[in-house]
Amino acid sequence: MITAYMKSAIVRFDPLTKAKPARIFLSLIPPHARAAIKVDTKILNKSSTATPIMSVTFKDDKVIEADPTKTPIDDFVAELDRYSAGLKLEEQLRE
Repeated sequence: MITAYMKSAIVRFDPLTKAKPARIFLSLIPPHARAAIKVDTKILNKSSTATPIMSVTFKDDKVIEADPTKTPIDDFVAELDRYSAGLKLEEQLRE
């Protein structure tokens, strides 16, 4: 996963339901990138009214969101990598 262009990530999930994509997404963020990316994690309980979400904000303020209970982690990571590759290409063209 390309993390160089990510500014922040928000992950909200209920660990007692289908939370595997959210946990995998958090594990894919390398330790060295956690200093540059603001990661906000919130564990929801059964009585919570908040919706589960995986949200990433890029350095150009583009936000990509997904529901961890419905979106496969492979699709979410592919979408993040596709957008990051576009930002990388733009950066290379500016140089």
